[in-house]
Amino acid sequence: MANPRVIHTATLLPDGMVLVVGGRPPHGAVEGGRPVRGFGSAEVFVPASKTWTKLAAQLAFPRVAHTATLLPNGKVLIAGGQGLKPGCLSSAEIYDLETSPAR
Repeated sequence: MANPRVIHTATLLPDGMVLVVGGRPPHGAVEGGRPVRGFGSAEVFVPASKTWTKLAAQLAFPRVAHTATLLPNGKVLIAGGQGLKPGCLSSAEIYDLETSPAR
């Protein structure tokens, strides 16, 4: 993984790849002198080649303990969880791999 993470989601996609979204660092990571409390990033794991690819599209809000549901059209519904501030998020967003090129 480009960003080791916990409390993320991992969604099996129809093509056998695995989409990993959100989460937080496992042990108090710091970036730019500030603690990283959550990721808004996504990565794809390709089992056939055992490789990770970081995706360019970011979530609207970094999330931990959220849900990720594969929809019939191949997009992934990301909902709820916790954000960077205390409390639960009441928002949802669609993650579309077709419009998220790799970095």
